[in-house]
Amino acid sequence: EAGVTVDICTYGACITRLSVPDKDGKCEDIVLGCNDAAEYESHSSYFGGIVGRVANRIRDGKFTLGGNSYQLAQNNGGNALHGGERGFNKRHWKCTEVGSGVRLELVSDDGDQGYPGAVEVSATYTLVGSTLRLEMKGHATKATPLNLAQHSYFNLAGHASGQSVLAHEVKLYSSTYTPLKEHLPTGEVAAVANTPYDFTSSRAIGPQIQALGAILGVTATYDDVQCLISIPEKQEAVGENKFLGFDDNFVIDGPPNAHGLAKVALVSEPSSSRTLLVESDAPGVQFYTGNFLGATPGKGGAMYERHGGVFLETQHFP
Repeated sequence: EAGVTVDICTYGACITRLSVPDKDGKCEDIVLGCNDAAEYESHSSYFGGIVGRVANRIRDGKFTLGGNSYQLAQNNGGNALHGGERGFNKRHWKCTEVGSGVRLELVSDDGDQGYPGAVEVSATYTLVGSTLRLEMKGHATKATPLNLAQHSYFNLAGHASGQSVLAHEVKLYSSTYTPLKEHLPTGEVAAVANTPYDFTSSRAIGPQIQALGAILGVTATYDDVQCLISIPEKQEAVGENKFLGFDDNFVIDGPPNAHGLAKVALVSEPSSSRTLLVESDAPGVQFYTGNFLGATPGKGGAMYERHGGVFLETQHFP
């Protein structure tokens, strides 16, 4: 009725298409993705899938639980990322139709990617009007970490628009975030006030990345006509500078509504007037601005450049 449609794939429990009308009623697919299951299998960007057992990074792929130490598959610079070398986004899920949607189910065996216990997980997608709902559940045979997350990249101008998301305006319902060192939390929870991380009121992404560069010693310049961030070539080659952008966990302020969900983020795209409201019962959200994209092949012949998508991955903290 709202003109919104969604396609879900059993490979990775993945959102492969989300078509949403603009202010004039023209529908565009607003999620980045691949053409088929074979491409999703070989792709490294986690487009649209359910990641787990544990979303985000675990330092050195190690943890201790119940007096036992565990070594996980290390698939990200010595750390464990999004469940390991073959996380849940790289599995075929069983699918059953339910009212207004589908339920996908998966079994992860004891020892899978180094994690203890067998786990049965389900992801139920329903679409009613313009509200896409995802409910994820898990049951384990023994104590084990479980932190499922949905990993869709959004571009509200359309995934094939050729536009970056730097003109997208973002409001995060978060007054604190967890600072990182080498992509991992330091353990600190810091206020966003008076920093580039302050999205407590709606702000365009591009100028905030420019401000982020300033505090990191990177001369980043935002072009609000072409919606691009440029960095001098001599800085481009230094460390992580060429990947400048946000990839950070923000703490959700709450409180939850009558359905147990708190507002997480409100994203809008000026030219189309499309908006995205995210609500969740998770305590945090990873706000990522597509920093590692760049000449990345996508579905339908699209090419995703740096900052070509944004994701808002609700989660427990990394």
